[in-house]
Amino acid sequence: MARSTVFRWLSGSLAAVAGLTAVALLATSSDHAGGSPRYNLILLTVESFRADAVSPDLTPRLLALLDESNGVYFRNHRSVSAWTVPNVVALLSGVHPIRQGILSRGHGLAVQPENGLTGRDGINLAMSSVQPFALIDSYSGLGLVREPGGEMPLALAAMARATKPQGLWYHYLDTHLPHRPTLPDGTQPEPDTPEFDTAFGLPPPQDDLERTRRLAVATQPVVPVDQFRFPAGDRQWVQAFYQSEIRAFDRWFEGFFDMFRRTGLARNTVLVVTADHGEELAEAGRVGHASTTREGVLSDAVLNVPMMIWTPDSGHRAALHAWSESGVVTDHVDLGGSLAALLGAQMTTFGAAPEVPVGLQPRDLTDSVVPAARYAFTSAAGFAEPDPEISAYLLLSREDAAGRRIVRVDWRAVADRDVSLEDEFKSVAATLALPTATGGGAENVAVNSTIRWIWPRQSGEVTYSEIRDRSRIEWSGPADTRYVLEYAAGTGALQMAGEIDVQGNGYAFGKVDEDYWRSFVVPYGQVRFRVRDPASGTVSEWLTVRLK
Repeated sequence: MARSTVFRWLSGSLAAVAGLTAVALLATSSDHAGGSPRYNLILLTVESFRADAVSPDLTPRLLALLDESNGVYFRNHRSVSAWTVPNVVALLSGVHPIRQGILSRGHGLAVQPENGLTGRDGINLAMSSVQPFALIDSYSGLGLVREPGGEMPLALAAMARATKPQGLWYHYLDTHLPHRPTLPDGTQPEPDTPEFDTAFGLPPPQDDLERTRRLAVATQPVVPVDQFRFPAGDRQWVQAFYQSEIRAFDRWFEGFFDMFRRTGLARNTVLVVTADHGEELAEAGRVGHASTTREGVLSDAVLNVPMMIWTPDSGHRAALHAWSESGVVTDHVDLGGSLAALLGAQMTTFGAAPEVPVGLQPRDLTDSVVPAARYAFTSAAGFAEPDPEISAYLLLSREDAAGRRIVRVDWRAVADRDVSLEDEFKSVAATLALPTATGGGAENVAVNSTIRWIWPRQSGEVTYSEIRDRSRIEWSGPADTRYVLEYAAGTGALQMAGEIDVQGNGYAFGKVDEDYWRSFVVPYGQVRFRVRDPASGTVSEWLTVRLK
């Protein structure tokens, strides 16, 4: 059965914005003394959005809206890691991945953000997110108001009605693996449909092995390198699959931007569109990025990403143009460190943070152009590390006018906060002080518990219809107790395990979109849960949920 991916969130949305034109004058005063912002902020991150995916052929609407609405296009922009979380944290905080302490799943932000955006003192702009994956622990240190299950149109309507500036981070996910071909009308043929992959004029697979690789790219949320290596001849169809999703995003963005203008938010809101990271498309035998290939690299395909900024402030717009036209490389840390200034507030530094070496510091994009080498840092497999506490390797890259150089960094040195870089990096810093990553596996505890499962009450199958309105698990025990929820999902290449700190006797995953359920949850086959009370040492039985 075909599915439609374009404008799903627009369904029923016109009612949400009807009548807003009358109340969508400037939602805030232009006075902003004492560090208070005068503009809203929308940060739209597009999953796996490569810089070369922006073109008249693939994104004509995006480019047209840039031109007609005075947007600023940064063509020489970089992500700062090979997987999502460190990049988003850098965008919202201005803290470089090498200082964050976030090297894998379960790791939290080890230093306070300098920009004061997220509910702390300073400009105190409450940033919110409406997507379930924002609930993972790694985002908790940002102070995000995490409200999973909300819809973009309703979030825009609420922002337009607000009496003081608001912030929203939204992550467009439909460009993540699996890269299922999307037809011009927005439908995606099911992979078991005959010739589902030849509707774009592609030649049929040469053999069964190529057919298997096509199905993997079209159906699996991860394609590990120990499962598949893609020969150069695959690049034609891999690129076609991916580019069809970029065209679908372009159509989605046209609808989003129309709503952005109709609500009046374009008059008082800074809109940033960028990517979490790029995506390899069989250039070197891989399709995906660190968390999906399980082989992290800091290549052009992963680090070169677009960034566009729309601002109602003409002075800021002139400064941004100067940066964009200079050819100087910018990165996500620069954007995160500039958000306070972009919103019309003063930058606020928190605490006695250690000295940050040149190159890891954000630069103010509303000020004069300052060339500086930029760094990227990644663990081997990001969120999908087999052991979150021991990465197979860490990579650090340095990019300047002479190009990009990459060195391998020893995990133990990072954990010991004492990593010496290669000689060519000594001009920047001989030694970087790195925060120790937090998180880790729990001890195995004997089952001697009175903790019982309430919903689901026992192991078994769960379908989308059952979790549509109740994507929550519950267990017995005091509601004011801190528990640890352990999970283990999937098998083989699709395998994930970890734990979540929970306050209270239940955990909500938020509203789950049906396409998200089918594309990113069901492929894992099953997930096992166990609850532990650290204070008493009691632990529940394992609950096995088979995903249908």
